[in-house]
Amino acid sequence: MTDTKTRTDHAVTWAVAHFGELTGVTVPVVLAATVDVWFLLAGGAVAVWWGFHDLRLARQAKALAGAGQPPAQLTATTTAAPGSGSADHHGESA
Repeated sequence: MTDTKTRTDHAVTWAVAHFGELTGVTVPVVLAATVDVWFLLAGGAVAVWWGFHDLRLARQAKALAGAGQPPAQLTATTTAAPGSGSADHHGESA
């Protein structure tokens, strides 16, 4: 089945998902324009927090994308019985 979402659908989905951040920036800006300019500090603080949050998510997504292959499995290299004295503490033969 093909994806039939339009650009508008994607934009609305993004806006709904980020409603809290958009409100946190928009409300202080409106208050700064109508009440007092000091409300811009609150809007700026929310914008900085939003930027750091998105940066953290991008780094996390990049790390997860690089973890697509499982790590190599370690194999046992010693066949000596424990305590026999023929292997050192790393499991390698002497």
